[in-house]
Amino acid sequence: MLRAGEVAAALGVTRQTAHRYLRQLVAEGHLVAEGAGRGARYLTEVFAEYTRDFEFTRTRTVVRLFAIGTEFVSRSQARRLVNGLERFREVVLDFGGVELVGQGFVDEVFRVWARQRPETALIPIAMGAPVAFMVERAIRGASALGRGDGG
Repeated sequence: MLRAGEVAAALGVTRQTAHRYLRQLVAEGHLVAEGAGRGARYLTEVFAEYTRDFEFTRTRTVVRLFAIGTEFVSRSQARRLVNGLERFREVVLDFGGVELVGQGFVDEVFRVWARQRPETALIPIAMGAPVAFMVERAIRGASALGRGDGG
């Protein structure tokens, strides 16, 4: 069992920051917590799946608005989405329920942002055909410009 303070010390972050990440993993069902607040303890077996040497390596970012007919079209939406994700080595972008993405949005995420942060792998999942077409097109464009891993 781990406590947020132990995770914070190992990661070199504040206890509050560690607790926020741990809560996120609990909310997503990836981590089991016992207790609450400062007394919360987390099962290390599950925690190990999302860390490498006590460094967070994976997060699941849900790319979904709370309105029906979700659309992501602008570069500014993309920049808001990816802000802070460079702290992770692997980011899963869940496009489930997303009906439309614009060229500017996918270009900003999968070409511009990804090229500037080659240490972070972007993994798009649950894409409908129109979204997959746009995302794959942006990834191919990034690869052609020297991002050999495609995202």
